[in-house]
This record gives sequence, C-alpha cells and structure tokens, in this order.
Amino acid sequence: MRKLACAGLAVLFLSLISFLPTLEAVDVPDPKVCDTETSDARAKRPGESVAAKSSGKISVNDRRNLCLALNPIKDPVNRFMHKDHSTYYCTLIVNRDSQSYCFAVVQADPKKCNNIVSKELETDCLEKAK
Repeated sequence: MRKLACAGLAVLFLSLISFLPTLEAVDVPDPKVCDTETSDARAKRPGESVAAKSSGKISVNDRRNLCLALNPIKDPVNRFMHKDHSTYYCTLIVNRDSQSYCFAVVQADPKKCNNIVSKELETDCLEKAK
C-alpha cells in the first residue's frame, strides 16, 4: 500500500512538472550583436505622438528591436529558440515607419514598403526587402 502511494505521488509530481511553462525569456537572439546599442533602448518608450512622426530614420529606441528581428539565432540550442521570433520583434517597434520597414524586410515583401511615409526610408526598404 505504501509503495503504491509513493508511486502515485511520483506520477502526480512528474505530470505537474510537464505542464509547467518554460521559464526562458523571449529576448534571446544574438545579444552580442544587438546590445551594442545604448541602454536607452531598454529604458522608457516615447508616447504615441513621437511614434507617429516620420523622421526618415530608425529611432535609437527601435534599433535594438529591429536588430533582434533581423538577426535570428544561428545555432539554436532547443526547440523554443529554433522558432523565428522576427515578427514578434517587429511588433515591439513603436514608430510606424520603422515597423513597416521591419515587416517588409523580415518578410521580404516590397509591397509593405508602400506604407512608409518617409521617402528615404522607403527607398532603403525597397532595396533590402527584395
């Protein structure tokens, strides 16, 4: 009876552990490449009015997320890291032009460059989205 109870507890424990979510962070792509930007990229984010302005450049705060989107992990160590998180990082970009640029380049779709207001960024987007 005691052995049966211990076996039952062991099975229950192992089944509970298998359902626990992994504790890995999503922010795993090549940090040596992307963390060369300033620490301001991880600090406060601008408001909507700043994000809506088209400056023709990728903002400092959005460069890190663009870098993470364009540099997927080369040698993934597990199944989670093997997945492509590029589109996720594009969604973290606040500036609308920069976000459109990211999606166009990551998905290799030059049609998405049409959503960019800035002519300079649109030209760069068309070259890189091919």
